[in-house]
Amino acid sequence: MALCNAPEYRSRPPAFIVADQADKGRYLASESTMYRVLHEYDQQHHRGRQQAPQRKRQPTTHQATSPNRLWCWDISWLPGPARGTWWYLYLIMDVFSRKIVGHEVYETETGELAAELI
Repeated sequence: MALCNAPEYRSRPPAFIVADQADKGRYLASESTMYRVLHEYDQQHHRGRQQAPQRKRQPTTHQATSPNRLWCWDISWLPGPARGTWWYLYLIMDVFSRKIVGHEVYETETGELAAELI
């Protein structure tokens, strides 16, 4: 604990501490042991000057509860017959079952073609 709470290491994760000590020719404990000890002393929290990552909110809209209730679509680039040419795959997918509901391949990418497919 004294090493982890030393001024030069107090904001560093155990991976950095172990590597830095190894560079100095010292071995005190493995990275997993340091994590275990920090956890035992209730110091296994975010270490560093940056803000700790925030938990993401669960989405409140657009929930796929059964098939054919929610679709998503995308346009992917496919390599064409010659270098530097592309075909465009317009794809519609059911979010619940992840099955392809519709698709088309075009030589151009336009909103009109996407609207036509949908």
